[in-house]
Amino acid sequence: MPRRLPSLSPVLAHSLPWVALLLVTAVWLTSMPGQIAIANDPLPDPTGEFNGILQLMDDSGEFVIAWHTWGITHAPGYPLLSLLANLGVRLIDPFGAYPAVAANLLSLFFAIGALLLLGQPLARLEGARTAVAATYLLPAFGILVWLYAVVAEAYAFGLLLAFGTLSLAWALGQAPSRSKLLWLGLLFGLAVGHHRTLLFLAPALLLAAWPARKLGWRVWIEAGLLAAASLLVYLYLPLVAWAGSPWVYGRSPTTWAGFSDAFFAREYSARLAPPTNLPEIWAALDGRLRFLAQEMSSWGLAAGLFGFLPGLLHSKTRKLALVLLLTFAGYWLAPVSQGLLIRSYMMILVASLTLAAAWGVGLLALGQWQRWLPTAGLLLTIGIARNNYVSHKDYIWFHTKDETGQAILADAATLPGAQPIVGEIWGPRYFPLAYGKLVTGELAHIQLVDLRADLSGLPSPPPSTIFVNQAVLYAAPVGLWQEKLGTAVSLSSVGDELIAIQKVPHIEPLATHVLAASPEIELVAGTAVLHPNHRLSMQLIWQARQVPTADYSIFVHVTDQLQILGPGDLLAQGDRNHPVYGFYATSRWQTGELVQDNYLIPLPAERTPQKVFVGLYTANGDGTFTNYLVHELPIAIEK
Repeated sequence: MPRRLPSLSPVLAHSLPWVALLLVTAVWLTSMPGQIAIANDPLPDPTGEFNGILQLMDDSGEFVIAWHTWGITHAPGYPLLSLLANLGVRLIDPFGAYPAVAANLLSLFFAIGALLLLGQPLARLEGARTAVAATYLLPAFGILVWLYAVVAEAYAFGLLLAFGTLSLAWALGQAPSRSKLLWLGLLFGLAVGHHRTLLFLAPALLLAAWPARKLGWRVWIEAGLLAAASLLVYLYLPLVAWAGSPWVYGRSPTTWAGFSDAFFAREYSARLAPPTNLPEIWAALDGRLRFLAQEMSSWGLAAGLFGFLPGLLHSKTRKLALVLLLTFAGYWLAPVSQGLLIRSYMMILVASLTLAAAWGVGLLALGQWQRWLPTAGLLLTIGIARNNYVSHKDYIWFHTKDETGQAILADAATLPGAQPIVGEIWGPRYFPLAYGKLVTGELAHIQLVDLRADLSGLPSPPPSTIFVNQAVLYAAPVGLWQEKLGTAVSLSSVGDELIAIQKVPHIEPLATHVLAASPEIELVAGTAVLHPNHRLSMQLIWQARQVPTADYSIFVHVTDQLQILGPGDLLAQGDRNHPVYGFYATSRWQTGELVQDNYLIPLPAERTPQKVFVGLYTANGDGTFTNYLVHELPIAIEK
């Protein structure tokens, strides 16, 4: 006879949930950002419906700032989360030494709490330890679960509320009492107040708590009144605004218009309409499963869906399986648009954890037939979790280990002037600047302006000089700046990706000592520095000898050879159609105008640059080029 896979020993089985939870916590901790994180690669879209607009980190920086300033975030304002988080970060980091880490740790605590509550109804059943361990592991390394467990956001707290509500409803159904029902009403109200999509939990909660109907209708009405009363937490919004919080999203909640914007989450109202015909409905149902398969892997999705079958067939687990099935249906059958359900992410997360619990219930039921089946199921779960970890690690690390936010802070700190005016459009690049100004204080001296894409946020009168990231000029082109400022503007680079927009150009007498010159433009100064991260930073200073008659392009060629004789001799290049990140055509320069031009060029790690050539050129109609200025810069090495 073939040997049967043995069941786990009682001692090992008892500790398995904690081992699984510790493993998940350890991985989450190692991937947590140590600073404000803003990298924002779109979530892959398995349906092709959203065209790269599923951004994952649009708001994390906003939450970090709001949680340190008694602030108000985007709709629905998240008042309960903001209130608790402002208290929490001060407990975790009382001296404010690591504000971003404190905010990220809060999400970690919320996510761990959600996992514990997820397994709670299952853990009350006899012999469920192995199944609970599988429940913790199955969803832990999905893209959304993992990322939002380690960065400041609203989702981990939403999961805590969702599964806290479900766990309490289950406990109420097992042992009805007036106090549990009242607490359930309060908690469900807070959950829906936090994220409106959690309203779709209602059928599952009703089934779980159904035995409590014998408590009488008066108690149920009291619970409903408590649910409504929980929305009084929204008074946080006008109170902190009146108190002078420096971080208030949108219109002020001290007015009815601003308060109702947040309370009714008006900016999402256009996404409410559900699919109305069969092709749309089928596409929505199919798309929702595809997103879950991407989150959990196809194996993870299949395991979760399979878990319902044995769970429903066994009397010991049938009701819990039904409750979980209704919870999953709240996501899959939600009568709202795909845009609301998918782009808000909350119910994808709820569905992922729900399927993990269904898998755990299924394993417990299978164990009633064959004791070794939960152990086999746990081994399969470990394989799925490992695969998810390997598949998603680089994507998570891209978002959490990116240093762009820190670079923005460092560059802004070097801007000239006692109180430089820095403009940025609300979003991920804006948040490091606000973080430095309002939270850490390292940018307390700057004047930060939320420009908005149409530049309606410009102060009146407009400043003579304002510093912006070069990406701003893609959203608000130079022509729009000239229209808003009422004059032609000059541009000059002031560091990596930073541009000074000036009403008056920087004009000096022509330099007497230059590095190289053409009849119309001269290279006054230039430096090239090789950094340990295999990047070459360059700073060039150009000056117009007269008003240029042509739009000259810039070439920057890096080589490890004595001279460049062919394409193989080029290590890297940084050519631009125009100076200043391609935005300031030379034909717009005035006589004597000085223009700074910065470059940051990545280099191959296996080759060491020896020379860098810079110059001006124009492209001819026949595809050839005419050089007007060529200069070789020495390369300094940063120690």
